[in-house]
Amino acid sequence: MVNKNTELSGITYYWAQHSFGNLARNKCRMNKDDVALALNHVDQRNKVTNIYIEKDWSIVDESL
Repeated sequence: MVNKNTELSGITYYWAQHSFGNLARNKCRMNKDDVALALNHVDQRNKVTNIYIEKDWSIVDESL
């Protein structure tokens, strides 16, 4: 499937959410609750949001 706006193939809504979640949390260091809000997730424990974010332990290391 080719995206009409970008003319790129393979870009899906799931891919976009996954990419945003990873970049927002791991590169921009957004709070996980803010990432969940941006993705329109309503789960208070971020179970759904965690699916979209790869674990990056450097965020934890920086906070110590």
